[in-house]
Amino acid sequence: MSSVIVFITIDCLRYDYANYLTKIIPKGWESLIFSNFYACGPYTWASFPGIFTSTYPFTLNSLKSQSIYNRLSFVQILSKGGYVTIGNSGGNPHLSASHGYNKGFRYFVDYIGKAQSSRRRVPNIHFVKSCFRKIIRKLPRKSQIIIGTLYSLGNLWLGYKPYPDASYVIKDTLNILYEEISKKRHDKFFIWAHIMDLHVPCSFILNYIHNLKSFRDLFKLYLITHGIYDWDIEFLRSIKEYYEKSLLYVISTLRSMLDLLDSSYDNVYVIITSDHGEEFGEHNAIGHAGLAHLGVHFTHLYEELLHVPLIITGKELAVKGLNTVFCSHLDIAPTILSLADINRKSKYYKRLIKRLFIGKNLLSDSSSESRYLVSESEAILVSSPFSLTYGLGNAYALRKDGYKYIWHPYLGEELYDLNSDPAETINLIEEMPDVVKEFRVSLRNYLERKRRFIAIYKVLFKLFKRCVV
Repeated sequence: MSSVIVFITIDCLRYDYANYLTKIIPKGWESLIFSNFYACGPYTWASFPGIFTSTYPFTLNSLKSQSIYNRLSFVQILSKGGYVTIGNSGGNPHLSASHGYNKGFRYFVDYIGKAQSSRRRVPNIHFVKSCFRKIIRKLPRKSQIIIGTLYSLGNLWLGYKPYPDASYVIKDTLNILYEEISKKRHDKFFIWAHIMDLHVPCSFILNYIHNLKSFRDLFKLYLITHGIYDWDIEFLRSIKEYYEKSLLYVISTLRSMLDLLDSSYDNVYVIITSDHGEEFGEHNAIGHAGLAHLGVHFTHLYEELLHVPLIITGKELAVKGLNTVFCSHLDIAPTILSLADINRKSKYYKRLIKRLFIGKNLLSDSSSESRYLVSESEAILVSSPFSLTYGLGNAYALRKDGYKYIWHPYLGEELYDLNSDPAETINLIEEMPDVVKEFRVSLRNYLERKRRFIAIYKVLFKLFKRCVV
């Protein structure tokens, strides 16, 4: 009897669209839906280290390289536990093998340098990019962005897709699974697939770029996300329509995949979540890079970016229903490992996992005890036509007991009562000094805990590397 664990991450999926995910669950399956699940950060390279390694964001050299090379991935444990591991990054450059996300995978597909063309093959453009960089960098900032946008749109008009769509990703991943199963050498499989169809500013429009209106909207969206063009309500409405159309396409693809798995295998578990959300005009921003001006982005840490969906479903899931416990990306790795049938289950091995993974198992730890949820981001991102500059300080968001505190080195401090103000429009930083003081102490404690954790983690990682990696 084959056992299959499927982990799906959908880029930019907001929590208020989570009801779409319930449509893909086959009849007879049990489901556990989390209503208070939060991302470690508002963009991919801030959130995924926490997903794969259950460690704090921006630690262990990830600030500069965004890699997980110096961390233990739960996929490595699955691989050592007898699972055939298959990964597909969906073409996201931040999740490529160069950043360590292939660790533990027997088969890993990242499409880097192999983006798909919907009309015809186009030549590799890296050499052309390098030539353009030297010329464009001498121009004014606004001109750089406009020329870079036209250059990108030209490639899109020729049919160049930076990311493959959901059906292509799922098909590639399942083909590897079928090939492995046909060999009849293994009976335990783990699949991870990352879906990019909803990503702003390009992917969710690419499916509809055959008409002039969508091409014009895409041009506007590029300029808006770089802070050189203002959006209006009508344009925002059309952007949401593109988003919903692409989401329906993703849901249809995933439903077909689950129906196929349901009819083919006896023991299947599926975990679906998002790495971060998306802003649609809330707090004067579109996308997930925050408030933009001429390519300089002041990152945001609001609910539309951090509150994301999580659904765990399967034929034999022991826990079901709606879970209101506050949890985060840090809890995914321990939860997936609890679903796995790992051969090595000694006390020594379990103690290792507990020390290296700071999250909790969401299927067994039903404690409703309130805890601080912390999300992080870099304070400023600087984008150019062909590159992105990372860094320039960190920003933090802490959430507990209905309150949310944001510390940003450039935008200042913010405090919101999410029970009465879920849209985060009324800053209570002056009205509630006692609550603010408590959050400030908690932030200092968190940073100190991170420093201690880094020192301990490096020692443990070296000690246990030989027996786990």
